[in-house]
Amino acid sequence: MTWSDDGDVAGACLETYVMLRAYHDSALPEELSAALGLSPSTSARVGSTENPLGLPLGQSVWSLSSKGVVLSRDCRIHIDWLIGRLRGKGRDVSRLQEAGWEFDLMVPWTRGGYGGPYLMPDQMTFLGRLGLPVWFPIHVDDGRGDQA
Repeated sequence: MTWSDDGDVAGACLETYVMLRAYHDSALPEELSAALGLSPSTSARVGSTENPLGLPLGQSVWSLSSKGVVLSRDCRIHIDWLIGRLRGKGRDVSRLQEAGWEFDLMVPWTRGGYGGPYLMPDQMTFLGRLGLPVWFPIHVDDGRGDQA
């Protein structure tokens, strides 16, 4: 199922999505899935060699992404999608963090015009209460097909 907004006016953005990422030195990703009641977009166990480099992973990884699910170029819509999945799970996230899971929220954003990504105050409050750092890897499309 895909989710979309009807009035996408994010003209400066060519592409965006959100990815909640979690890492642990020894716990299994299935434990995180069970604790949150969520299925990941991707996951891998510590020691797995199923990755682009084929090297054993030093940590278990788990991620939940809006890519291909939310059809919008407005990062706020993607963040709201994720908040909807995490609402009511604050204690679960805290317990996982206390057990050694490290979380962050990555919001890749490709710029094609003037402007940049922004968050709404209620989004910042919710993510802050969960202790989730948010970072925006920004790519600039200069129209030549390469990214600077």
